[in-house]
Amino acid sequence: MITRRSALAAGAGLPWLSVTLAQAAEPTPPTVEELLRSASVSDAALSPDGERVAILREQTEGGKRKAIVVLTKADGSAAPVRVVIGDHDVKPVEWASNERLLVTISMWKSASGEPYGFSFYGFFLPYPLRRIIAIGVDGSNPLMLFADQAKVLKSQFDLSRVVDYMWDDPQHILMQIWSGRHEAWSLQKV
Repeated sequence: MITRRSALAAGAGLPWLSVTLAQAAEPTPPTVEELLRSASVSDAALSPDGERVAILREQTEGGKRKAIVVLTKADGSAAPVRVVIGDHDVKPVEWASNERLLVTISMWKSASGEPYGFSFYGFFLPYPLRRIIAIGVDGSNPLMLFADQAKVLKSQFDLSRVVDYMWDDPQHILMQIWSGRHEAWSLQKV
């Protein structure tokens, strides 16, 4: 049963509620810059055991783009570790094991500024080099895969095709590369 006293008590809070609802109902529209800005988080990956998270971020500082991987414990119990990748297209980040993260990068220019690509009937077609960098869970020991095989690095545009993560062997993965000697795709344990 509603009495006059309970109705007055309930109505006492209504002006505050109506002001709060009126403020919430009038959001400010985003600016054009906010709509056109690229997302700051490009990718994220959870380690196979669920203990760690890798977050790929992209920042622009002083007109230069910088890709950053943030490694942290999933429960937030440790301080995050930042690994700066640099001015490269970076996608995706994937865990090879609970201890190693794979970061795929695309490089459009050499260190001297020369564009990567190939000539085709007198036209130069820009094409990026794709590589994978393996990083330790604490951000240490970064290693470009195939770095010890200069001939493979020079002859291959795309060295980013992981075929099998080999979960039973956390030290290796299987990758697909082109074998010029056999004129066919081959698998390499990396």
